[in-house]
Amino acid sequence: MGKASRSKRDRTASDRKAKSSSRRVREYFSSVGVWNDTKLMKTSLRSLNGEEFLEDWTQRYVDRAQSHLEPPPPIYDLVYRNLDTYLATATVQYSCHEAILKFFAECELPEGEMLDLGCGGGLITCFLAKMRPSVRVVGVDADANAVECASALAEKLGVENCEFICADLETLELGDGFAVVNSNLVLHEVERFYEIGEPVLDGFSTLARARSAFTSPPSNLATTAARHLAADGVFLSLERCPSFVESAGWFGALQDAGLGFDDDAFVPFEVTEGTNHQHLTLVLSRKSSEALSFEAVVERFWQAQVPEGHSDFLAELQLAGARQRRFVLGHQFDVVDELGAGITRVYLVVVDEELA
Repeated sequence: MGKASRSKRDRTASDRKAKSSSRRVREYFSSVGVWNDTKLMKTSLRSLNGEEFLEDWTQRYVDRAQSHLEPPPPIYDLVYRNLDTYLATATVQYSCHEAILKFFAECELPEGEMLDLGCGGGLITCFLAKMRPSVRVVGVDADANAVECASALAEKLGVENCEFICADLETLELGDGFAVVNSNLVLHEVERFYEIGEPVLDGFSTLARARSAFTSPPSNLATTAARHLAADGVFLSLERCPSFVESAGWFGALQDAGLGFDDDAFVPFEVTEGTNHQHLTLVLSRKSSEALSFEAVVERFWQAQVPEGHSDFLAELQLAGARQRRFVLGHQFDVVDELGAGITRVYLVVVDEELA
């Protein structure tokens, strides 16, 4: 068989697998009653809890979407009122849930028990349990009402191989035998995650701030995941990190917990949450993987996927790529001359003399 024929065969198999996973996820959503329809969600919430509840939930959701740098405003007392309310509100994260469930359906994960940290109402946990009916799957959340909804969902689906525990993640002790540990949009709920990546240096240089964030304090979520992971297991985390500075802080926290990254460690997702279009990254970290230097993380994670609107960051990457440079500081100045108004940027850069 020629190279072109093998390539076509591989593409066909990949397309077939993707279609199968998409169908499996749609069927699952249909079985639990989650739909990608905002109007239907509002109608359901109004019918279940009244107009005042819908207005309260909508306002709180908007407030949370606009306050990622502060502790999120409370909303889960409304979301986990009962199972039907939880499933109706899941519509706003339909795109994110669909993306991660399709990945789970297509990915070859290690065999063995699974742990879902911050499981919420159990939508992902129950999918994992249905996907592997012979494997024990455990969901953990600190919200008792969430655990109650998750247990009700498992009962509704007839899933018998999963259990749900109400516990604080920081003090959780379930042993280190889990082949797969998962967290999905949990970090910003359990920690003030911007403190993980809080820059020490002033200025606008993304690389300088990210380097500082990469060596920031540990994360309870990362250490909890590592504590429960088997030696050959994998921790999958899809977290909301709005900038590379926060992402670098999270990557550094994972490595601080004893988890490293292989070549397949970073999987970019484009998802829609409500009206917000977001670029998220699913991170696969393992105890068996080597830790990376900050430079290796930048090269592996960003050089092929700098998003639109980050031209200043792209310029820094290009400058850093010419020689081994370390960005220390950056300042931006407003400039007005006969040509008009503009800006100029000045960088303080250290060059590695051995590589220069």
